Amino acid sequence: MSALTTEFLRGFGIKVVRSSVYHPQSNPVERMHRTLKRILRVLCLESGPDWEKILPQALFALRTATHGSTGFSPAELVHGRNLRTPLMLLYEQLTEETQEEDSVVSYVFELMNRMKRCQELAVHNMQEAKEKQKICIFSNQPGCTDLAEHDIELESESPIIARPYRMTPRQSDILKAEVNKMLEMKVIEPGDSDFTSPMILVEAPGKDPRPCIDYRRLNKCDASNLGIGIVLSQVNEEGDEHPIMYLSRKFSPAEQKYSTTERECAAIVYAVQNYDVI
Repeated sequence: MSALTTEFLRGFGIKVVRSSVYHPQSNPVERMHRTLKRILRVLCLESGPDWEKILPQALFALRTATHGSTGFSPAELVHGRNLRTPLMLLYEQLTEETQEEDSVVSYVFELMNRMKRCQELAVHNMQEAKEKQKICIFSNQPGCTDLAEHDIELESESPIIARPYRMTPRQSDILKAEVNKMLEMKVIEPGDSDFTSPMILVEAPGKDPRPCIDYRRLNKCDASNLGIGIVLSQVNEEGDEHPIMYLSRKFSPAEQKYSTTERECAAIVYAVQNYDVI
């Protein structure tokens, strides 16, 4: 650190603790690195060989962006105030706003009070964000989500019936215990559908048995695995959505091996290539 930074930290009573880059108890640097990599990727794609010329502007935008966990920008937590962006400078130039200059002593005390308030709010916001992330990430109890839905489109109305596999008494007891546990947690519910798929027990060395459902026969009849369809719709004045165009095509043998995410991306690319306005 420079002499100025060292004196600044000493004057404000800030203790510097050095740690390794990926130390989980120091800073959330993993998320910072991911965001920085995305910025560099966009710069390389849009600016080509001149990407390093606009790197300072990209870092400036990153330092002035408000973080969701803390509620403040990194520059505001370090300097006690927001940095003046080009738009802010242009606004001040157009409005010709003038600020009265304060004495050095009053400015220092005001800066210390402002940084203390920002620190307290940032710690409080970080604690709330960590509690939410702890419930979502570190919970051992499985849950349900309403953020995604999947519709299985079949080629015919004939039910797909697959008989259960033979299992040892030990495997059968494990599956029964898992089913009863999920019923108690309301993750699953009893059904009377004509479609049946057997449950299997996946066992790997050094890991606990994992129950799964064998959907291979059902997936073979799922139309979404064979092709993609794109619907272009329009909302009228009454707020109702009506489709105005539909496109579809079959997957090639190589595309049929794509994962679910890759198929969704292939549908988006196909729509962008065929529709001028989406």
